[in-house]
This record gives sequence, C-alpha cells and structure tokens, in this order.
Amino acid sequence: MKNIMSVVGTVALALWTSLAVAQETPQTALDEGRVERATELLLQQSTNDDAETSVSGLVGMAQMALSQGNLKEAARHVDEARQKTAALKKNSGWHVVVAWIAAKIDVAQGDMTKATEDIRQARACIENGAMVALSWTGAVQYLASQIYEADNAKARKAAEAAIAVYLETKQPHERAHARLRLGDLELARGKARRASLEYEAAIRDFHLAQNVEECTARAQLHIARKFLDANDLRAARARMKFAQRDMEIAGNPKELVAIYDEIQNALQTP
Repeated sequence: MKNIMSVVGTVALALWTSLAVAQETPQTALDEGRVERATELLLQQSTNDDAETSVSGLVGMAQMALSQGNLKEAARHVDEARQKTAALKKNSGWHVVVAWIAAKIDVAQGDMTKATEDIRQARACIENGAMVALSWTGAVQYLASQIYEADNAKARKAAEAAIAVYLETKQPHERAHARLRLGDLELARGKARRASLEYEAAIRDFHLAQNVEECTARAQLHIARKFLDANDLRAARARMKFAQRDMEIAGNPKELVAIYDEIQNALQTP
C-alpha cells in the first residue's frame, strides 16, 4: 500500500511506496526542498487510472493544502479521494487514511461534529480489518484523543491507546505527543499529579528523538501554558525555566521566543 502520513500535524509528508527506492517520489522531492516537483508528482498520481495510486496522490495533495492553510482545496481533494475509494477493496487501508485526513481537515475548519464522524469511520475501518501499518492505528487514536475533547474519559482512552501503539512501534516522537495530550486531559480533570507524570514521560520520550532541545523547549512551553491556564503559576514558572534553558541550547528560535515572551508576560500580569 502506498501511503502519505503526517502523524502530529507537521508540514512534511511521509510517503510509503511500493515503488523502487531509486525512483523519484513526492517524498524524495520534498526531502530535497522541491515542493513544486512534489506537487507535480502528486498531481500525476491523482489522475492515474489505478484507483489506489489516484487516491494516494489526492491524499498527498490534500495534506499539502492543509499544511498551507488552504482548507477549501484540501476538502475538495478529500471529497474526490472518497469517491475513488469506492473502487477499492473493503479492507484497503486507504479507507482509513482518507477518513483520517478528512477528520484533520474537519478539525481545522472547526466542524467537530463532522470530525467525530470521520474519526469514528477511520477507527471502524481498522477494527474491521483494514490493511494498514500499526503506526496508523496510533495516528488515528491520537487524533481521536483531540477530537473527543468534550468527553474526557473517551479522549484519555484514545490517548492511552496511541501511547501503547507508539511503544510497540518504537516511535518516541509520536509517543511524546500522545503523552502530552494525555497530560493535558489529566490536568483538565483536575489531576495535576497525573498530568505532571505524563508530561515528564513526554519530555523523556522527546530526548529519545531527534532535534531534542527544540522539541523539549516547545513541549515545556506547552506545559507551562497549560499550568498557567489551570492557574498553577508555580508549576508554570518552573516549566518556563526549563523552556528557557532548552531554547538557549537550540539557538533561541524566533517562534519559540515569541511564545515564551507571551507566556512570561501573562505570568507577570497581576
């Protein structure tokens, strides 16, 4: 199966393909910074007579449009992909992928009712034997933990399922994000101790991944903001110290400095 995936919402696309390694793919073009060429290759795939190849191209185009904030175009590509999945076998993994990217677009559009239905469809396809890599189950469960915001217990169960998958697939970066999500959900129900344990586990997982300092700095800022929102100023200030340390090691990226300043100003406001 040829897949395009972005587990935690990053701009980069991960293309899994049955094509020969030496053959140019949208992913190899993106890896080389050739976005226009990647778009061209995805367009070629989207018009292919083979339904699976066409769906793969449409999903890739939808994901690129989503990363660029073009939600209308992203939704159009997904609608077309959905039409073409009718020609695929019922156990095709593309039913999962299309429902997953549709749910991500729904969230970006603020339509949580539709997002709930799309992620339910993705989970149902997996439960019914869709042929996808185990990491896709993690991706679907992680997104479900975000979509089920109004049902804390259901969201926590999805986050825990995502963590379990990422432990098995040995994906520390994705696992760290799932732990952050679970920490947020624990904090939201007033379980600060449990939240702190998940946050610490997330930081440890980030240390197993690449680009450690920037990832941990971003995570510490996220945690600080959550504690600030929970009016736990002492915990928020402690996280800000860790964030400042990691930001300095990472070279003080402008985006993170701006977030740091925003939170710091909020902490100093009476």
